[in-house]
Amino acid sequence: MIRKLTLFLGAVVVAGTSLFVATDADAYVLLTPNRKWYQTPVLLEFNSLAPETSITDGDYGRTAIADAIFDSVNGWNGAGSGQLIDATIVPRNAVQGDGRPTIQFNDPRNYCTGACLAVTLTGYWHNRNGTEEIDDADIYFSEDTRFTTEREDPNPNRCSWQEFYIEGVIQHEVGHLLGLDHSNNAQATMYYAVGMCDDTMDELASDDQNGINALY
Repeated sequence: MIRKLTLFLGAVVVAGTSLFVATDADAYVLLTPNRKWYQTPVLLEFNSLAPETSITDGDYGRTAIADAIFDSVNGWNGAGSGQLIDATIVPRNAVQGDGRPTIQFNDPRNYCTGACLAVTLTGYWHNRNGTEEIDDADIYFSEDTRFTTEREDPNPNRCSWQEFYIEGVIQHEVGHLLGLDHSNNAQATMYYAVGMCDDTMDELASDDQNGINALY
């Protein structure tokens, strides 16, 4: 899950996780217990039936969101551990626990409320011969948040102060899907919060790369 950045950025609390420090510069955190997909690449589906209506680029973000998902796939696949994830567009709703991770832009069960921008359901996993294996990880986006895209607002100066760039949020949530938790590094994609009109989270930092390589 990623949260809206509060006006004052103070101490960061990462709950329910263990901190894995590889070097003094690393602050990445893995899900607890550590778990990953047994077979890669995992196929991520985008539910094209549930567009993001706050994106006013002509098709409610369908094209921009699909582009952002494929860019995220390329980013994580290029982190150093090979091809971890693929993506496809399908006209179907997410089904929890069905083994088909899905990005969905409506949230009928209110998984993501309050300061939440998006949430990844990481609770589907089991133990295989001593290794924790992820079974499913659906991603839901807040229905109470206004999003924009780099296609709609290529310059952050054109972005409304009430909007959040979808590209970075997708990149962050896909990191959760792959097994990463929130980083303590404020420059990392996996940091727990992002500010309005901040378009920097869509580029992986070395901390993100180190975390995914430690896992895979």
